[in-house]
Formats: sequence, structure tokens, C-alpha cells
Amino acid sequence: MSKKHIRPGEKVPLKLTAAQRALIVNEVTCLDQGYEQTIRDTPLVESIMMTLDELDDFAGFVAAEANHCDQRAKCRQLDAVFEKIQNLLDRFVEVVERPMPNQMPTSTFRHRQFRIRDMLLTPQDAELFFKLHRSLMWFVNERQQIIPNVAAPEQFAALSPEVRVHVREALLERLDLIEIYVAANPHHLTEEELDVVYSWRDHVFGKFFVFRYLKKHAIFLATETPPIAYGVVALTQPFDEMIGPYLPIWTETMLLPFRGQIIYDGIFNSYNISFGGGIRRALNEDYKQAKQRLGIVTSLPNAVPADPAIQRAKKRRTKPQQSMPLTRHAVPRAKTTKSGRRPFRLP
Repeated sequence: MSKKHIRPGEKVPLKLTAAQRALIVNEVTCLDQGYEQTIRDTPLVESIMMTLDELDDFAGFVAAEANHCDQRAKCRQLDAVFEKIQNLLDRFVEVVERPMPNQMPTSTFRHRQFRIRDMLLTPQDAELFFKLHRSLMWFVNERQQIIPNVAAPEQFAALSPEVRVHVREALLERLDLIEIYVAANPHHLTEEELDVVYSWRDHVFGKFFVFRYLKKHAIFLATETPPIAYGVVALTQPFDEMIGPYLPIWTETMLLPFRGQIIYDGIFNSYNISFGGGIRRALNEDYKQAKQRLGIVTSLPNAVPADPAIQRAKKRRTKPQQSMPLTRHAVPRAKTTKSGRRPFRLP
């Protein structure tokens, strides 16, 4: 069935019963306050109006709650809401009008503006990330002697990504250097800053399909089996400016936790590959399966629930598949300090 074309940012109607609204507002524990307010403000006789991006994001909250509940009736009700949302996403598609030279349609401009505002770190958070990341990577370079004559973190940050990537490779081979850096604290970071650096043990490195731009993040679809959809926030430049508006794009990068969000490490390798209809359909199915299984993952580490009741609920939504670790570089468990960092003795 062909999809109905709508303008970017145009809203479509989601019809929910009073019981379904109450279920979402009262039972979806991590629901974004904006969606909750929209539901509360919409009269029962009217449909809830959302853009496709908002619906896609909203579906992730519903699916995540369904996969963490152990009440069969509640799971069925959440599944029904998820199916309603998915039917709308399957029914409509946004089509951008091609602008005349030196002219951008107003609707497209507005749509792009909210992406720039919402899909980026704040300037303060971006500044903090770059400070911490260049300090750690400079330390790794000093320990491993990868690039000569780099006297300070600022000099390391000025190197090209093609050069800096070698230090990233060294870090991936020696993740214990994160703990060594935190224990030594050569740049006199605060406890909060050290906790951020320490959290980078829970990274995810690999190849991803940049699959979709949503209001708050871009969807990075992991190529593992079963698929995982990560909601990733850009640093200082929007993803659609970095890699263009035409998706999917195949890329390799390192995802990092940062203050309750997922970002990337500033090195972004894209592959210039065109994908046919078969690949696109397969990716759409992987994305649906990822949302049904875990929702959109927006923080790290991400743990798959192990409770038997939750596993039964997952089996009703997806075919059984062999599970794989979410990161390629596991860190062994150890006794942790009050701040969450485990004690480490300098070598």
C-alpha cells in the first residue's frame, strides 16, 4: 500500500481511548513530560495530534514500558497502543518540497530549525565534553606513545580526525587506561567530571546505520543481531549538516554516555554506499523489532531485562534470537566506591 504524502512537521491524528490515555499517563514511568501534557490537554473526543517524528519517539516510550512490565493484561494494552502508532507511521511519509534556487520552503526551514535546537548538546555540555575527552585522549597518547610531540590536550584536539583515530584504537585495546586516568587525575578534574570520564567504559563501538532524524536525537541502528536502536545527540553540528538529509547512512563511530544522554566521540566515518529498496525494507523491519524489544535506547549502559516474565513478554513481540553483548569491550565487575567508580591502583 502506498503511503500518503505529508509535509515535514505536519501532524497526524492518533486516536486513543480514555483507558489507553490513562494507561500511558499513569503507567509509562519514563514518559517525556511534553507527551504527557499533550495527552492531558487533548479532549477525549479529539485525536491527539503529533508529527511523525514525535510518534516515532513516543512509540519508543510505549515499547520500553511494555518490555519492562510483568502483567500480561498491561502488556497487551501497551501492545495495542504501539500498534496504533505503528500503523500511522506505516501509513504516512514526509515529503520535502524541492526549493527553487536560493529559496527554502518555510515548512522545511521550521522543521530543520527544531532539529538544530533539540538534537544538539547545549553549548555548556559540549564545552565540557570536549574538555574531558581531549584530556583523556591526550593521556592515552602519552601512555601509549602513538603520536609524537603532542605536549597538551589542546594540541591533541587540533589534530585531524584521521590522526586522532589511532589514539581511539589504542584506547579500545586498553580500556583500563580510563581507570588509570581517573585514579591519577592529572588534570585536576572535579569528582563529577571524573565520574563522566569513568562512565565511558560503557561505550558502544561499531558500525551503525544512521536511520532516522527524530526531534530529540538521531536513530543509530546497530548492525548486531538482535538489532538495537540508539538515540544519539550531536555535539555542535547537526547530523543532517554533517551527513546530509538522505538516509540511511552507514557509519562507524564510538557512542558514549554523557549526562544521561548518548553522544558520539567526535570521530565519524561514513561510507558512501547507496541502498536499494530491499535493504531499506529490511532496515525498517529491524527498526520496528528494535523498538518493540527495547524501545529507543537513550542512555548507557543499556541492560536487557533478565526477569522471566519480561522474557515471556518479549517473546510475544519478537522471534527468539541469540542475544549478543551491547558493547564489544566488556569490563569485568569489581567492588565499586560510593561514587560508582571502582578503586584502582596505579601500575
